[in-house]
Amino acid sequence: SPASSNSDEDERGEGEFNYFDGNLPDSILKLPNLHVLWAPNLNLEGSFPQIMGPSCNLKMLNLAGNYFVGEIPVPLGNCNSLMFLDLSSNNFTGPVPLEFSVPCMVVFNVSHNSLSGDIPRFSSSQCSNVSIEMFSSREGALGFYSSFFYANAVMGITSFAFPSSALAVLHDLSNNLFTGSVPALFV
Repeated sequence: SPASSNSDEDERGEGEFNYFDGNLPDSILKLPNLHVLWAPNLNLEGSFPQIMGPSCNLKMLNLAGNYFVGEIPVPLGNCNSLMFLDLSSNNFTGPVPLEFSVPCMVVFNVSHNSLSGDIPRFSSSQCSNVSIEMFSSREGALGFYSSFFYANAVMGITSFAFPSSALAVLHDLSNNLFTGSVPALFV
């Protein structure tokens, strides 16, 4: 039945496409208690919103499948708690900012853009096991949403089967214009 296929799509994280016009307002990313922004396939365009100051509390950011252009802003690297970043399938250009804590991220997906240059050699010195434990926890509202979005994202990205208690680490830099040698990556 049509109703059941829509609920199946919603449970798998599909059917998220919308037809919004314009940019993502800068004010959204400046909300002091924003922990999760899940906005893939919303038809958003323009430059990436500016994140001001070092007080970013984002833990999950998914803006995949939109029409963002320009460089990924360096201040996004101030989001030290960011464990899930999906900026795939946009039109980003330039290098990946060195300020990102990529080794600390469970999901880092910048595939299908026009990013260029060498892949930076990221440092894992600021990683926190507490953040990873909290991200994978199903306790509390943030843990519930994190585990729900993470499970849907993993199902959408990979066909590998993971035990429900396992935490998969996914870093995807494919389909860009990177050059140079591949560094000892991220783990």
